[in-house]
Amino acid sequence: MKNIGNIVIAVVAVAVIGAGVVLAGYFTDWFGLAKQTTLFLSIDGETLENGASGVTVTNGSEIIITSDKEYTVTVKAHSTESNGFEFYIGSELYVWKDLDGRDVSSAFKFNDNVISYGSMHEIIQTVVPEYTVFVSTAPESAADLFELAVTSGNSSVSIFFTVEKFEVDDGEPPEPPKPGTDVTVELDPDHIVF
Repeated sequence: MKNIGNIVIAVVAVAVIGAGVVLAGYFTDWFGLAKQTTLFLSIDGETLENGASGVTVTNGSEIIITSDKEYTVTVKAHSTESNGFEFYIGSELYVWKDLDGRDVSSAFKFNDNVISYGSMHEIIQTVVPEYTVFVSTAPESAADLFELAVTSGNSSVSIFFTVEKFEVDDGEPPEPPKPGTDVTVELDPDHIVF
């Protein structure tokens, strides 16, 4: 009898441990059993697949995101060899590649399924609001200047797009400060140590 009692206790212990492993696996998706989030992205009536490129988003394009859970939308600068261009931040020259991967979401507004944005100047300005921006050249190809990523639960869709119209700024780029004009250093001879 004593052996049967020990066997029953061992079977119950193994069952409890097994049930704990199965429950932990279910809730942490060890076994791939968690429900995949339904997520679709369409722009101007065209449903886009993950990784789509060559998309032109016009100012006022209709964007519809369908998800069975809450979602987030981010827009990042995306650089390729052919879409590079020059611009100034303050008086320093930069190229589009310098902003690759930077979040520019605040330059794009999503209201009532409509996307709106400003000029490239205004888009770059959102990255460095404390500086003056001057867009001096246009890219060879304006294709895929941005990546739009929608994330919902355990699903995400990313597309690469460009804006409707790329404009350069009028006028001349800012001049760099002349040496010695912006900084004045005064030395106190009594405190110079060599």
